[in-house]
Amino acid sequence: MLDRRQMVFIDGQNIFYSAKDYFGEEVRIDLPRLIDHFAIGDLKETYFFDSHLQDQDKGDFYQFLKKNGFVVESSTTRYRDHGPEAVGIDVGISTEMVGRAHMDEYDEALLYSADTDFIPAMEHVQEQVGKDVAVVQFEDDVRERMEDAADRFIALDDEVEDFVYDFPER
Repeated sequence: MLDRRQMVFIDGQNIFYSAKDYFGEEVRIDLPRLIDHFAIGDLKETYFFDSHLQDQDKGDFYQFLKKNGFVVESSTTRYRDHGPEAVGIDVGISTEMVGRAHMDEYDEALLYSADTDFIPAMEHVQEQVGKDVAVVQFEDDVRERMEDAADRFIALDDEVEDFVYDFPER
């Protein structure tokens, strides 16, 4: 497995909201440690996709990620009738995952999300390009369809103390 080329695709909003559901609002994830913990192959690239409110400054956080080797893609959240809505995250992740697979830049994608909107991209990467996709997420947040679509599922719950700061008792 160590010789397999891996590429990481993180749905920032999905992973952070899942962690907050699991631990509460004050949870903090050490993303570099999280990636190092589960990327057991030859890690080629780590993409972090996020959205932010127009008046929200995430510059320091994004700079931290970039200094730690992450490629950061962020868009401004739009307001709709039902409230704030992230725009372009799913399309961005799907495009990079499929494009990089077609360029033969990885053997396995590690997708940090429970969003079933990624299933068509996952299936394309698997069936048309012959790549593997692992879904990495908290077990309670993953729907059976998403887990079934993945070549393997990695539950964050099992080793959470390795990448969460001062996590509270559950």
